Amino acid sequence: MSTKTFDLSQFSKSIKEVAAAKNLVLPIEECIGARSQAQDLRTVDLYLSEILRIDGGDVEHAGVWGGSLFMSAVVMYARGVDTTGTRKRVDVVSALNQDLNKKHRHILSVRDKVMAHFVGRASSGGFKWIDEIGYIRETDGQPPTRTALAFKRANYLAREVNELQELLAVVWPFVQAEIEKRDEAMLAMLKHYRTNADIERKLQASEVDLAGWLDAESGTIEGTFYVRVAS
Repeated sequence: MSTKTFDLSQFSKSIKEVAAAKNLVLPIEECIGARSQAQDLRTVDLYLSEILRIDGGDVEHAGVWGGSLFMSAVVMYARGVDTTGTRKRVDVVSALNQDLNKKHRHILSVRDKVMAHFVGRASSGGFKWIDEIGYIRETDGQPPTRTALAFKRANYLAREVNELQELLAVVWPFVQAEIEKRDEAMLAMLKHYRTNADIERKLQASEVDLAGWLDAESGTIEGTFYVRVAS
């Protein structure tokens, strides 16, 4: 049995100037965007699982590795649900009820206002990532000669870990269902367009050695399971 693998990104770029195939470009981009989104959400889930494994479920007193993974999970979740970029991702908000929508907005607030940017010492939901005091000190009545900073950084809190898990339980199957719908629609269109000889040539020209591409750099790992299980 002969198997060929085609690079959809390359194929999509190659047909953008083909008038007969212009309606196929967007469905391809939508399929790639949703798959990439699912990858991000899967990564969030892996980060959370690793947090709980590392710290034995003690999410109130996490070590530095757990705290780092939590920060990564929040950032990756925000990236995974963002629909404002160029990638054609699934708008997951419609899948959330009022309670989950509130938790969704809280996680985004933690990312935007506390972690990625310093808008204040706490998110709109009260999550405090870092607290700090700038101070000067004098000894034996001598004038201070320097300033200093004392800070306390939270690693992560049980509430946010739980909220992310609750959100993923709804968002993940919603995105998967959308992927299936997008795949079905795009592949049906592709089957029709492949009767055009020019389009078929461009598809064949996009054939890729996927195994070779994956092995081209030793520092990369195939697929979604790239969070180390043991540390």
